[in-house]
Amino acid sequence: MVKVQLVKVSKSFNDNPVLNNIRLAIDDGEYFCLVGPSGSGKTTTLKIVAGLYSPDKGRVLFGDKDVTYVPSWERGAAMMFQNPTLFRQMNILENVMFPLKEKGVGKDKSFEIAMDLLKKIHLEDRADAYPDELSGGMQQRVALARALASGSKLLLLDEPLGALDARLRLELREELRRFAKENMLTVIHVTQDQDEAMTIADRIGLLKEGRLIQVGRPIELYQNPETPFVMNFIEGTNFLEGYVEDRKDGVMELMVENVYHKIKAYGNFKIGDRVLLCIRPSSIRLHKRRGGLLFARVAKKNSMGSYVVVEATLFGPNKPILIETSYRDALNYKVNDIVSLSFDVNDMKVFHYPLLGFTKEVEVVI
Repeated sequence: MVKVQLVKVSKSFNDNPVLNNIRLAIDDGEYFCLVGPSGSGKTTTLKIVAGLYSPDKGRVLFGDKDVTYVPSWERGAAMMFQNPTLFRQMNILENVMFPLKEKGVGKDKSFEIAMDLLKKIHLEDRADAYPDELSGGMQQRVALARALASGSKLLLLDEPLGALDARLRLELREELRRFAKENMLTVIHVTQDQDEAMTIADRIGLLKEGRLIQVGRPIELYQNPETPFVMNFIEGTNFLEGYVEDRKDGVMELMVENVYHKIKAYGNFKIGDRVLLCIRPSSIRLHKRRGGLLFARVAKKNSMGSYVVVEATLFGPNKPILIETSYRDALNYKVNDIVSLSFDVNDMKVFHYPLLGFTKEVEVVI
């Protein structure tokens, strides 16, 4: 297994900063996901670990060894991309044997290793098939086997499931994690899909504009986001502006959206502080007129397959707010119905209002 460290790593292209002072330690045998919007620096980080790019500043360590300027082919890392780059003129067995032959491994030994890898990805019965005869998911599994044929214990994955349909993504992400754990691999997996990362990662690192915003276990990022951006990226969030009107014993009373919507919340803010109140759509419950904290009018109902998203408009600021609810509950509400909204104080997060403004802080560009 391999421990990977990035120490104060920065990188620019044509004087445009892409990574800024990245500090990151990935443990032996850890399945680590790097997530973030397009252009946040995920793939650049991966390529610096792989040795395809050199950092402008900082160091890359594998264990105690400084590999910052070690060529990629000497690092012993296996890299797999979004689109499997298999040799079309070779069958599956020959594809997996190829890197072994390049290393000078004998034919019999190469065959033995390649067949063992094909068994692990459940494709040993298709060894004579050619890439074009396989589904996209099968091709991706072959690409994984070929990447690992060298015996590398560090696997670098750049959007490995992005080109697959939804069903295959679900199947293969479970296979990837299982395979990595069974073979005691250290994995760095780049993805824009937060659900994918939340499902398979031991820990997640969230990048924004070249900065590492938060690192932690999936449950930590979900329950304790350190910024509004983190909360919005992990799961789309409703944002309400407000002021702290009163506080006592750690409980604040917030004036929300400059109208008489008063909400109690936990936090260490001062009276008069401007705040951003964050509530996930899945945390909000609908009521007929009374029983809630905020009042709104139903504007639209959207079926999402297994649930319904109700779009309502808050009274006063006419601000849209989204609520996720069950099909059965959604049947109780029609467009233009007046409703009230409730949520548990523990399901809310309150942050200082962003110094650079709301849009700059929370926007997620995919």
